[in-house]
Amino acid sequence: MNKLKILLVLALVVSMTFWVFGCGPQEEEEIDVNGEEMEEEDYLTPINGEEGPDEGAGDLFDSVYVTVTDSNVNLRSGPGTDYDVVGSVNAGDELEVEFFLNHWIKVRTQEGAEAFIAGWLTDENLPEPDEENLRNEEVEEVY
Repeated sequence: MNKLKILLVLALVVSMTFWVFGCGPQEEEEIDVNGEEMEEEDYLTPINGEEGPDEGAGDLFDSVYVTVTDSNVNLRSGPGTDYDVVGSVNAGDELEVEFFLNHWIKVRTQEGAEAFIAGWLTDENLPEPDEENLRNEEVEEVY
């Protein structure tokens, strides 16, 4: 008989915990704005003609592009002038940004090739490094 009482008390405690913290079944509530009930499809539309917070905003995962500002700019295999030249681009060319690294930008060309470009030769106007940093930047792997 004691085991049955313990099980009943335990079941009561668990169900009360769910009820107190709102984990149990809940009734749907209607949203009342200015005394008017709204239909479910109206929840996602702007109220009083106001634009929502995401109207006109870019998607979180939209690509970022930089524009080359100098003519005949080298694309390199790594972030520094010691790395091999793997191509070149001209003023006005747009390149998709993979990531920024101090003074250098890892980009993807329109053909899909990945390379590094000097950030101070793009519309990002990254500061030109001193002689020591110009040759090689440290690249840390992130795991």
